[in-house]
Amino acid sequence: MPPAGKFANRGAVCGRTKEAAGGSGRSRATLSRSLRTIAKNDRIQFHTLHGSYDYQVESIEIVKPDDIGVLAPGRYPELTLVTCYPFSYVGAAPDRFIVRARQVAR
Repeated sequence: MPPAGKFANRGAVCGRTKEAAGGSGRSRATLSRSLRTIAKNDRIQFHTLHGSYDYQVESIEIVKPDDIGVLAPGRYPELTLVTCYPFSYVGAAPDRFIVRARQVAR
């Protein structure tokens, strides 16, 4: 599976409030396929060299590409996944599909 990109200066999984990941190219296709069926309260496991983390989906929304407020730190450790929307759009997609999940275990 191709790696997803990590947004700069958004913290790290290890004890910070925000981890954000997005994809482009082949990783975008892989991330988009994974997110097509995601729903509120689904669990996400995020594995890093520092350990594994469990998150629970709190919200799903579609925003414009320039809405960077979705990357703002929250009150609790969380994961934000970002991919282009519509999922099957070819070229520069007009929207972004955002999944926010709160850390529930490490």
